[in-house]
Amino acid sequence: MSHSLSAIAVVACLMCGQVPNQQLGSYIFRYEPGPDGQMLPRAYRYVPQPGDLVFFDDHNKNWEVGYKFVGSGPPFHSGLVIALPDGTPAIIESGPDDTMWVRILALPSRLQGFEGDVWIRQVREPLSPEKCAALTDWALKQDHKHYAFWRLLLQATPVRCRNPIQCALFGATKVDRNRWLCSELVVAGDTVAGLFDPKIHFANAIYPRDMIFDNKYDLSAKFCEARFFSATLDRLPPGMIPR
Repeated sequence: MSHSLSAIAVVACLMCGQVPNQQLGSYIFRYEPGPDGQMLPRAYRYVPQPGDLVFFDDHNKNWEVGYKFVGSGPPFHSGLVIALPDGTPAIIESGPDDTMWVRILALPSRLQGFEGDVWIRQVREPLSPEKCAALTDWALKQDHKHYAFWRLLLQATPVRCRNPIQCALFGATKVDRNRWLCSELVVAGDTVAGLFDPKIHFANAIYPRDMIFDNKYDLSAKFCEARFFSATLDRLPPGMIPR
């Protein structure tokens, strides 16, 4: 397994150049200075690496109201890139497309087929084979568990762990639960991978928006800035989600 995971890291390094036009696939856009100094989006092929953070925004008004009520906002869902035992990249999510299950889904079809905006924070350094294996083993054990619906409803009450006092008293990261919120799952997985610090990043107090920017937690040492994903080169970034 270590050889196949190492191969993924090598391919990721080799395929980071600009992609040609008219090619359908998986692209991320990075803003770079143009000839006149103006910042322009430039497309690069996206090669998934275990540990990458994925953010989904379907612009659902109900989710927008709910997140605003608890002091947050878009993106409304998150997922985590993993490697399957054979080295194939996949994504694990709790509640994809408002379902009630934890699922491991194929890449890139999951990202290409999402109806909305997708943003990705890539890991700065590939995980070691040991960390990749630990993340894979953990993810396989979470597949087909339940979405934490009742804990979701708890977020609308004053006792939600995100509040400062409750967070100080009860904030924690559990890496094995029977039910997961989407961001809990992501933080737990990348804690197993060594990318989050369980003494600082409490999975039960973090929402997707807390991970896409560095306002609440500075993740810039481990992750690149969020970049827009698109399956086509003619769909340019709509503009970053307002901070």
